[in-house]
Amino acid sequence: MRSTLGVSNLVRFGYDYATVTDEIIEGLKRRADPQTGLHRLEQPAFRRGGTVRILEGPFERLEGLFECYEGEERALILLELLGRTTRVRVPLNQLLPVPAN
Repeated sequence: MRSTLGVSNLVRFGYDYATVTDEIIEGLKRRADPQTGLHRLEQPAFRRGGTVRILEGPFERLEGLFECYEGEERALILLELLGRTTRVRVPLNQLLPVPAN
């Protein structure tokens, strides 16, 4: 291991080497690029303060500011409604990031 390019040491806790479950190893293998073996880290689709457009529902076509993720399926969006900034919960599959100009 020590002669492997880029490896400086193994992860240990005191004298005990860290272990990884078979489930995690299999997940890593499934996500690896078949030719290079490399993994790409996924970037969150939305960033705090970024503009988003709502694609469906009662607020369809309105744009607001992404505030935060609320679990794995929803987000809090700040919308200007009737002259006030209002927090609205929206399913993630109904949001589209709007590119900055």
